[in-house]
Amino acid sequence: IKHRTDPLGACLRLHIATGAQRWEQLRRATRADIDSDIQALRLLDPKGRRETARTHWVPLTATAIEAIDACSPADPGAFVLSCTGGKSGADYAAAARAVREIAGSLVASGVAVAPFTLGDIRRTVETRLAAV
Repeated sequence: IKHRTDPLGACLRLHIATGAQRWEQLRRATRADIDSDIQALRLLDPKGRRETARTHWVPLTATAIEAIDACSPADPGAFVLSCTGGKSGADYAAAARAVREIAGSLVASGVAVAPFTLGDIRRTVETRLAAV
C-alpha cells in the first residue's frame, strides 16, 4: 500500500497508521474530529449497549496525517477516510476487495503464506499493540 497513489491506497495507509481502527468508525470521522493541538483524531464508538457513543482519541503520527491529507481536503466537513475527496466516507467493500487483491499477489509471490482480509489486519494489529 506504500506505493499506491490512489485514494484507496491512502485510506489503507491511514487505517494501518491509526492502529487498524474499525473501518466504520474511521469512515464517519470528519476533519472537524481532528484536534491539531494534541495531534489526535476523535472517533465515536457506538457499539454495545451504550446510549451515547464513547469518545475514543487516536494519536496521529506523521504517516497518518500524510494519509489524511491524501484522502481529503482541509475542509472541516470533509470525511477523513475518503476516496471521494472528502465528500463521503470510504467504502468498506472496496477496501476489502483491494486487500484481497493485495493478499493474493503477496501469496502468489511467496511473501505471504496465506491470504488475509481487512478484518485479519485489524485483529493482528490490535493483538500486536496489546502485547507491547
